[in-house]
Amino acid sequence: MYRYELLCVLANKYSDPELTDLQGRIIAAIDKCGGSICAKTIWAHKQLSYKIDHSKIGSYFRFDLEAGPKSIASINRTLLLTSEILRHQLTKKIVRSVNEIAGKKALRERIALKQADTLKKAEGKPKILKKILEIKTEQVEAKVSNVPIEDLGKKIDDLLAEELT
Repeated sequence: MYRYELLCVLANKYSDPELTDLQGRIIAAIDKCGGSICAKTIWAHKQLSYKIDHSKIGSYFRFDLEAGPKSIASINRTLLLTSEILRHQLTKKIVRSVNEIAGKKALRERIALKQADTLKKAEGKPKILKKILEIKTEQVEAKVSNVPIEDLGKKIDDLLAEELT
């Protein structure tokens, strides 16, 4: 059994008792397909980013559930066929143990220490690289600097004269 999160968007045309009934039908469909609800959250009515089936506002429901992969396929098919649901999204939740979380934290700390050590070793080098880059940019700017057209014409004439002689 895996943990999943289900988000359903229902049209705003339903009253609160009807929404409660629809919520019960969704839970019953999940139970019928082999899943079990761990938690449910009713979000407020929110404006949709775009119209879906002529609805500008939707009612959001969020369910945490446990189910197997075959059950999820069945739940997804059932939700697709339910006409009252405008959109739904099923996502697999990653549940980590305390040991996994501690291991990832230790790994992040080792990486941070290694990066700090590398920066200490290269402390003097960035200044040299920065100076080299400054010199290179000065050379490029000197070559690309704005030269009046008359000077360019003279330089071209001088180069042509040198080639001819």
